[in-house]
Amino acid sequence: MLRLLNEHHDGTVRVVGAGHSWNPGIETPDALVDLRHLRHVRVHEGRTRVTVGAGCRIGALLKHLTRRGLTLPSIGLIDRQTVAGAVATGTHGSGRHSMSHYVQSMRIACYGANGDARVLTVDSGPMLRAARCSVGALGVVLEVTLACVPQYYVRERCAWRPGLDAVLEKERDAPLQQFYLVPHAWRYLAQERSAAEENRRRGGRGSLPRVLADHDRRAPPCVTEVLRLAAAQPSPGAPRVSAHSAPVHLPPVARHRPQRPSASHAS
Repeated sequence: MLRLLNEHHDGTVRVVGAGHSWNPGIETPDALVDLRHLRHVRVHEGRTRVTVGAGCRIGALLKHLTRRGLTLPSIGLIDRQTVAGAVATGTHGSGRHSMSHYVQSMRIACYGANGDARVLTVDSGPMLRAARCSVGALGVVLEVTLACVPQYYVRERCAWRPGLDAVLEKERDAPLQQFYLVPHAWRYLAQERSAAEENRRRGGRGSLPRVLADHDRRAPPCVTEVLRLAAAQPSPGAPRVSAHSAPVHLPPVARHRPQRPSASHAS
């Protein structure tokens, strides 16, 4: 990587991730770097930290951690992003904090004061806060060290809330919550989640079907699709879900085909 940076010192170097959040920011007439082969994973002694290559997909990292009874503190619905890409863009998971909040150190290939390429380890202070969501502006991320925790069960309650203030009032009791603003209804569906006190399955069926039963069936298909995604299976390695919030499989959303225009027309 240092050789590549030195060779393109006067050019424009960009890094491509998984392409999950594609945008013109990676366009360059010079060097475009793909880090897919930097996918090593190492759990540190004490099992509270994991160091992972920048090109490793989140899903692959979660599978590695799962085999050791571990997971990440915050996980999103989608796990196809690269670790470095998710961190660089502040990708969020369930709850207030994003994956970037749990970054403890990063190794970044960048240019020094004399213009030569070097590898810099960032592990504290304003530089770490900047690197946690730098969108590539500080250099090419090579490696990330994240906090990891033992796998845990999640307690969940789904409820309709009349406004955003009502949703945020529950944040203290449900630090892992996520919510959806339903178009046209202008109501919020909150999945109020917290770590279960007992690390085991318990309870009955989930509350999401009851929420769906209360929902206006005349809502647009996009609303039903949002609710279906809310009940989808978690990613491999995601925090285990208690029985009363177990995934619920809903019927697929009906697809409405537009009517073809009539062949007759005014002359």
